[in-house]
Amino acid sequence: MKGNNKSLYAHEILKSDFYTIHEEAKRQENIDPRNKGEVEIAIGVFKFFNDTVIPLLISEPWVYNAALAFADQHIQNYFLSVRLLAEQSYKYQINLQETNKEVVNIVMKMTNEGKSQVAGEIHLAKASDFTKLILFEKLTPSEIQQVNDIYHRVLDQEQIQVTLTLKNIRELYEMGIPRIMFVAQRAIKHTLGLKPAKSNGKLLQPSDYLDWFSKKVDESHYLFPIIGSKEIQKFFKIARNVGSHHIGIKRDQDNNIVILEDRYETLELPLYQFQQRYRYLVYMIDYGTRAILSAFCEVEKGEIANKVFKEYNKTFPVEYPSDINFRPYLVK
Repeated sequence: MKGNNKSLYAHEILKSDFYTIHEEAKRQENIDPRNKGEVEIAIGVFKFFNDTVIPLLISEPWVYNAALAFADQHIQNYFLSVRLLAEQSYKYQINLQETNKEVVNIVMKMTNEGKSQVAGEIHLAKASDFTKLILFEKLTPSEIQQVNDIYHRVLDQEQIQVTLTLKNIRELYEMGIPRIMFVAQRAIKHTLGLKPAKSNGKLLQPSDYLDWFSKKVDESHYLFPIIGSKEIQKFFKIARNVGSHHIGIKRDQDNNIVILEDRYETLELPLYQFQQRYRYLVYMIDYGTRAILSAFCEVEKGEIANKVFKEYNKTFPVEYPSDINFRPYLVK
C-alpha cells in the first residue's frame, strides 16, 4: 500500500506511539492540580526505556534475547488480557461520560432557574457530588425525583469505574510487570555490571521483580516512584489480593476514600491517589511494551516482528492518517 509515497515500518509506528504516551499525563495535570508532577514521572519512564533499554536491546545480545522471548512467547497472553479489559473499560467509560453530561445539563438548568449554586464556585471531587450544589428547598417534587435519579445512576457508574480500576491494577500487576521487567531487569543488570543468573531466563512472579528492583536501585531511578518504594509495593500486593478474593473493594463515598480490605491488613487511600497509582503503572507498562517491541522489530525485521505487530494492532487499534500505511517486513 502506498499513500503520497509515505509508508511506515512496524517499529516506526510503535516508536511513534511510544513518543505520545506522556500526552495523557499532561491531560491529567490539566484536569486536577493534585496531579502536578505526573508529566515528570511519565517523562522519566520514557527516558529509562529510550536512553537505556532501547540502546541495549539493539547493541547487547543478552538483552535482545530477552526481547525476543518477550515478543515470541510472553506478550500474547498479555495482549489478550488487555483486549478483554479494554472492551469492558470502554463500554463503561462511555456510560460514565453520558451520565456526567446529564449532571452538567441539570446543574446548568438549575443554575439558570436559581435552584443551584454556581458550579465554578465549588470544587467537586467527583460528578456524584453535584447534589451539594442543588438548592433542594426550591425544587418541585418532580425535579427532586429527577435529581435523585441522575445521582443514583452516576453513583453506580462511579462504583463500576473504581471496581474496573482495581481489576486493571490486578491484571497489570500480574501480567504486565513480569513481562516488562523480564527485559528491563537485564538492561538494569547490564548497566550495574551484574552477572546474568539462571532466573533471568524465565518469567518470575511480580513480587520477585519488585523485591529485586528495590534492593538493586535507589530512589533516583526513573521507575522508583512507580514500583520501587515499600509503600507502593505493599499497595500493589494488597490491591492484587483484594481484586481476587470475595471481599472486594469498598469506598467511603463522603470522604472519597478507597478501602482495600485484605485478609490480614486494610489499606485506605484517597480516591485520586488510587487512580493515580493505576495511571503510573499504565505509563510504565505502555512505555515498556512499545519501547521493547519497537526496538525488537527494528532489529529482527522478519516473521516474528510481523506477527507481534499484528497482535499489537489488534490490541491497540489506532486511526492513522490516510497518507501513512503499515508496510510489513519481508522475511528474508
